[in-house]
Amino acid sequence: MSFIRAQRFGDNLRIFSDTKITGSEEILRGVQTNVLKVVILRPDLCVGFAGLIGPASLGIEKVDKFIGAAEVDIDRILDYFLERHIAAGEKTDFIVASLTPKSNLHKISEGRIEKDLESCWIGDHDAFSTYQQFFHQTRGFERDDLSPESAQIVNTIFRMEKAFARLVESGAHESVGQFVIEVATNPGEGFYYEAHYIGRPGPLSLRRRIEPSEEIATGRLLGEVLVPAFLCLTGRVSGRLEFTFFRENLELSSIRQNTESP
Repeated sequence: MSFIRAQRFGDNLRIFSDTKITGSEEILRGVQTNVLKVVILRPDLCVGFAGLIGPASLGIEKVDKFIGAAEVDIDRILDYFLERHIAAGEKTDFIVASLTPKSNLHKISEGRIEKDLESCWIGDHDAFSTYQQFFHQTRGFERDDLSPESAQIVNTIFRMEKAFARLVESGAHESVGQFVIEVATNPGEGFYYEAHYIGRPGPLSLRRRIEPSEEIATGRLLGEVLVPAFLCLTGRVSGRLEFTFFRENLELSSIRQNTESP
């Protein structure tokens, strides 16, 4: 099922998702236990999904081909994903985020399209309730260097990040877990994947400190952090996402998922 949360802040957007797969059919078919559920198709177009993976994957692959390099026709794209949603028996929901002609969020679920939303979510209802609880339990911080409006936005994003990470790490809901994916926007550049690390509990003897300048996989850690037994990084490269897992100082495996040619 999964859980995807999105919010608009003026012209800027933030989208959060987990990566866990729980469907027995997908796992039996050889799909790995992690999948990218928020896909940047172009710098001005991003799609997230929750529910059945097959219809979502096929739908995203085909829409990438039919829009090509043409200007985004958001109504056509929304109608297309509504068709995919209905064809899947309404068991695959979508969030469509677009920066053309302006920043907007759209949700496709329960057989209909909801347009021009300030915020939205899809997926596990109980997970959303837990996320809301964690969000309201997270305190912000003083930012005297910013205007009141900017400080509120920064604090909201901070609380979203903390609440979503806490939800994923908690294991409170069977359908939500593994890793946090965060998509954000930059003025003039479009959508990008935020760099993240998320640890799994492990013995203290397996932990080591990483210096701010040290590079791992495609991501760069900013600031000094204490790395647990496992680590996940997302590279800030449009169209490419790479997971790298570590135990002690040894790289265990990497999974690269491309949404366009490298």
